[in-house]
Amino acid sequence: MEHNFTAVPSTDSEHEESMEIEYKCGIGKFKPKWMQRFVDPKVYLVIFCTVGVLEGAYFTYFVGVLTTLEKRFGFESQLSGVIFIADNISAAFLSFIVGYYGQHWHKPRAIAFGMVMVSLSCFICTIPYFIYGPALHLLAREIHVTSDKNQEYCDSEKQNENCDNTASSSKIPVATILFLANALWGFGYTAYYTIGAPYLDDNVKKKNAPMYFSSSSLSSISSSSVVVVVADDPRRSAELYQVNEPVYPEEIQSQ
Repeated sequence: MEHNFTAVPSTDSEHEESMEIEYKCGIGKFKPKWMQRFVDPKVYLVIFCTVGVLEGAYFTYFVGVLTTLEKRFGFESQLSGVIFIADNISAAFLSFIVGYYGQHWHKPRAIAFGMVMVSLSCFICTIPYFIYGPALHLLAREIHVTSDKNQEYCDSEKQNENCDNTASSSKIPVATILFLANALWGFGYTAYYTIGAPYLDDNVKKKNAPMYFSSSSLSSISSSSVVVVVADDPRRSAELYQVNEPVYPEEIQSQ
């Protein structure tokens, strides 16, 4: 008995062809052949490490300048803690959603969207500076010593010794802006860590995976060390307040 079989393309082969077309380098429909040389795990590792360095720089620098923001805008430690955990709150709500549905998404596109959110959060963090400025108005006036530990400088025209009026005028708006920016940053880095690392692991050989992940971790740790030094630069406050001779609070009170 003779049997004639006709080759029928399976859904898996069609899926692989569609995946091959979809994961080409380019922008929209613009996917020239010369750009396809970048479809390589090593190129992805470089981009992944670069994004990790920039994203880690935001977090490290934010931690480094948090005390400066507290003194500039009169934050309490409790309010700073709320701002600081905003990214964890957003990540807690989105991690399981991104992790579950991420397998059905275009992974590089989802990571790129998350990085756009991180960039937007960095821009939002600069809004208080553009609204309130660097407090250079204090240079043109006499500055008094304040007993309020949350305030670095006190305008002499303020009658309240604790500068409560100055702090309350900008504290809540600035805290709200920084909270939203930090929450948006948490939304962005969720896609980076939840989708980015597994996507790298799926596209490299198992024996090379430790080398790829160690390289990405090393770049993030190195960048954090450099940013900590920059954030703690003691010369950054020289533009705001210059002291010719050191004067201690005990000497001022004795006068």
